[in-house]
Amino acid sequence: MTLSRLPELEEMDLNWLVGKSVLILEDSLGVASRVKEVLSGKGIEVSICSLSSIKYSNACDLDLSSFEDFQKSLPTLNHPIGAVINLSPLSFGRSVFDTLVKDRDSFLEEISLAQFFLAKAFVVAHTDATQTASIMAATCMGGDFGILKDAQYFAGQAGVSGILKCLKKEVPSLGVKVVDFNPGIKASEIAQCVLMELRPKDSVVEVGYLDGNRYTQIPVPAPVAEETGIPRLGSSDVILVSGGARGITADMVREMAAQGVGRFILAGRSRIAEEKLAKLPAGVSDVKDIKAFLFSEAKAKGEKPSPKDIEKEASQISASMEIVAQLAALRSCGALAEYVAVDISNRDAVATMLPQMEAKLGPVTGFIHGAGVLQDKMIVQKTKEQFLNVFQTKINGLFAVLDALKGHNLKLVALFASVAGKFGNVGQCDYAAANEIFNHVALTHSNQWENCRFLSVNWGPFAGGMVTPELARMFTQKGVGLIPPLAGAKLFTREILNGHLDCSEIVVGAGPMELGASEGPMNSPSPLTLKKSVKLEDNAYLTDHKLKDQPVLPMAMALEWIAEAAQAFFPDLCVFEVRNLKVLKGVSFEEDNLEFLIRSSLTESNLLYGSLLSVEIRLASNSLAQPNYQAEVVLMPKAHLPKLPAMPKLQLDKELRNMDELYQNYLFHGPSLRCIQSVEGISKTAMLASMKLSSPSVLSKSAPKKWVTEPLALDGMAQMGLIWLGTHKGCIGIPQGFKSYQQVAPFPTGTVQCLAVLDDLNEKTYKASVSCWFINSSNEVLAYGNGWEAVFNESFNAYTSKAKGMNNAS
Repeated sequence: MTLSRLPELEEMDLNWLVGKSVLILEDSLGVASRVKEVLSGKGIEVSICSLSSIKYSNACDLDLSSFEDFQKSLPTLNHPIGAVINLSPLSFGRSVFDTLVKDRDSFLEEISLAQFFLAKAFVVAHTDATQTASIMAATCMGGDFGILKDAQYFAGQAGVSGILKCLKKEVPSLGVKVVDFNPGIKASEIAQCVLMELRPKDSVVEVGYLDGNRYTQIPVPAPVAEETGIPRLGSSDVILVSGGARGITADMVREMAAQGVGRFILAGRSRIAEEKLAKLPAGVSDVKDIKAFLFSEAKAKGEKPSPKDIEKEASQISASMEIVAQLAALRSCGALAEYVAVDISNRDAVATMLPQMEAKLGPVTGFIHGAGVLQDKMIVQKTKEQFLNVFQTKINGLFAVLDALKGHNLKLVALFASVAGKFGNVGQCDYAAANEIFNHVALTHSNQWENCRFLSVNWGPFAGGMVTPELARMFTQKGVGLIPPLAGAKLFTREILNGHLDCSEIVVGAGPMELGASEGPMNSPSPLTLKKSVKLEDNAYLTDHKLKDQPVLPMAMALEWIAEAAQAFFPDLCVFEVRNLKVLKGVSFEEDNLEFLIRSSLTESNLLYGSLLSVEIRLASNSLAQPNYQAEVVLMPKAHLPKLPAMPKLQLDKELRNMDELYQNYLFHGPSLRCIQSVEGISKTAMLASMKLSSPSVLSKSAPKKWVTEPLALDGMAQMGLIWLGTHKGCIGIPQGFKSYQQVAPFPTGTVQCLAVLDDLNEKTYKASVSCWFINSSNEVLAYGNGWEAVFNESFNAYTSKAKGMNNAS
């Protein structure tokens, strides 16, 4: 998942709430009272409620004993409820790993159960699809949904997001939103943002506020982990697997064993019915045959069991057969494997089981949590008992095992989550709540186990397992592909053996990344337009980049602006490539201050090439005209950046040049842009130079602390092209475009070398094309470009410092 920038909201719209009531579940920060003050000032009826664990005012307590008791505890209001705002998650700031076990377990359940009851009550009160109504929850997970890492927050907050995304799927007419904040933001600012986001017609369900900007989260494609040659797990590692004896998780375990992972503790609720297995005749394998045998056996004894009893016994025998077959399959791969019947959501049972199993196989070094149950029902139909059965199986099981593994030297904790949590799914609010908590446990584990990879895998539906034929048909009708079990097992195994340690959350699917994709994506990124004001007096690079006497925007700086705009669109991805950069109409500063509009829009996402943005720069004064600059930008997760082409070894003349003369004869650049220190070599087709780079503030007072690319180095490369043209063709050129610029590491504030190689020189069209490599002091390739184009002409010599000096003298 990645952050995607959203447009700013210009004004608050609360008029739709007039004549309706607002119910607020309060927080510990005082946000609720501030929201109430604004709403009450507009004549809107507001009632504040509280959970017993986070009561901070005289608000009425909500009773979570049952849904009926919850309804009775709701305040009596004079108007229909127009909006419900759940601010209670803002109260939970401490990490789940730093919270006392007793408090943690109750908080995890209470936060999600309260949101489930609020959602259910809200749907009950809004049976008319024509009513305008909105339900919102606020969380405090960093303002970035935990994506940017290192944040410590209570992962249980994430459960409300899973529930509300399912609610949006079940009742599309309702306004549904989750707003995430940074813990450092003031209560007054949170209140302002909550009121701004209270818009029942907004299609974006998740909004985060970070550094004053709005974001949502969306999936971005990433390639499958490449084999590193040094797998993270091996023959001596002991992996505890919940649910690993049967179903899809069993497929994963067999593939791991085939790839050399050596020892497994398989934990499941079913007991191996050894006596019943011993009675089965040879050849009896499927459930249908088992039932027939059981009926015939009962008949021979004169018994008349009910079909329900036969069904139950046959299921037990079938499960036992699967477990025995799984153990045999693992041992045939050379792995050691033990099965233990245990309810992993039972803390005492896990604490007893673990030392017994470790005495046989050795200390546990990895945990895979694949256990889970489903009881799919719409929120309005689901009971508290059904919700907790699904929720607790996953959540209580996770923490019972993690608590028992404290002090272990773990290498891997892999949690099987679901796209139901990331995107919502009809009937699965309990499952979604638990899975979203899984995702955020993985994101916030950082200071628990050193060098342990926490990974939450959001699986799409499989062709098998819990996906029945009926569900498979439904997915097919909605255009959602099913994951072949073997393909899923191979992908998972490669990921845990070779995946990047910093990658904590992935989404895996065989089709659209959103269940019910035909309904349209809830969080699809809209085009983003940024405004940029540029003053001559604040930007040395402009006063030092004049053609004749007119400051001109360097193409290298336009490329940097394009990269910055793309980075703002996806702030947690890396700008890997700027491609097809075109100077459609260069910008001259005839005024001291110019306004620019930089518009970015998502073009496509591709597993091989990352996310592709289209970016345009145009003058704000002429916003409907042709763009001045345009390009495409490829962004990727840092862990998946590809290697750049190696720098070729060329024979270059070792002649040294006087840089003052070169800048005088072939260039027109002022002091801030004179970065070339020396020309190390030059030939008929190439040139090597050393450049001294400076901090961004030297070029511009409004520059970021760090460039996304390195405009000084890129302009230095252009300067090299002009020097080469001047020395070999007797005239300089003007840059026209750049086919591809790729960068995999930041530039140092120091010296770099650049090799420019001539790819094509067309004497008829007067165009030159160049490739370039930038390397640091350790000879590492930082960036590579090809297809830098310039048009050359003798008339351009009038722009050089030498020519301008002669003109001034005359």
